[in-house]
Amino acid sequence: MVNRLFCILVISFFLMGCSKNKETVQNNKIQTKSSTEENQQESSNTTRKEYDFNNYSSQGGIIFAYFTNNKLDKFDIYLLGERGKVIYQYKINEDKTIDIIKNTIEYNQSIYDGDVEIAAQEITEYLIKKNTLYSVVNKQIEKSKEQEVSDFYLEAIKIINTQKQ
Repeated sequence: MVNRLFCILVISFFLMGCSKNKETVQNNKIQTKSSTEENQQESSNTTRKEYDFNNYSSQGGIIFAYFTNNKLDKFDIYLLGERGKVIYQYKINEDKTIDIIKNTIEYNQSIYDGDVEIAAQEITEYLIKKNTLYSVVNKQIEKSKEQEVSDFYLEAIKIINTQKQ
């Protein structure tokens, strides 16, 4: 009887530990994925493709590009770090302007120290019009000096176009 209770207790602790680590494993999947391009069908005429964008952050980076009828509509760049991540969302409009949202997320601790929580988050909006970057603050538009937003756009477009099939 005592052995039976001991076995049940050990199995219970094991199962609780597995469920706790499940979220950490799922969060780390995006950071450890190493495929260069992965196609996924979003709907009948929309396709998502994945590209590596690894030379810009400590934990790697990924581009998710969305095509409708083989035309690039939008793409997201995920730059992953030990203590946070930055997500750039680029939407290409019919009038050739590009709407950009930069989402900077800081964690409360390193991803190597266990489960993380969001400690701080900042969302910034931009617009590229006629090759000029603008900041959008309280619906006011002014020229921006944050060059990395434009640089990442150009680099991502280059990667997408050279690996597009």
